[in-house]
Amino acid sequence: PMLKWPNDVMMKIRSSKSYLANRRASADFRANYKKLAGILTESSLKKDSTEWIVISAGINVNNIIPASLRHLAVSISAALGEQCDKTLLLAKILKNFEKYYLSFARMRVGIVKEYTRKSMIVGKEIIFYCNDTRYHGKVAGFTLDGALKLSLKGNIKKTFYSGKVKL
Repeated sequence: PMLKWPNDVMMKIRSSKSYLANRRASADFRANYKKLAGILTESSLKKDSTEWIVISAGINVNNIIPASLRHLAVSISAALGEQCDKTLLLAKILKNFEKYYLSFARMRVGIVKEYTRKSMIVGKEIIFYCNDTRYHGKVAGFTLDGALKLSLKGNIKKTFYSGKVKL
């Protein structure tokens, strides 16, 4: 899976010919990715410290994706062609979560490097929406606190903490 800032987990899908026939840009990197999960976070910050963080995830495991969303989303079972053991999946997620959390607690740089490595948008041209403003630029990477770095025309660099990425 790949990450689409800020919170989408995307899975590369081997598309059928009929699906690709309906895509205008079937050779484009975006055409073969569908949303597998979404990550939600909430936190309380005071001065230079974090009081608490809540992290949750919605994962399409064995659910049937409605026909109206199949061009955007996929479930693990649909991608694998078989049902997924949810208990085993949760155990693997928690094990990896602990590893990344400990890495983040020790040194934020490591987690940002890993996020950048798994990002599907770094180095890509995107359309970005923030506060009803549309930006078109190339994703330069992420800051240590997770903000999106976008390079715009005219060598203008902007950093965003919220907004919507359109591929």
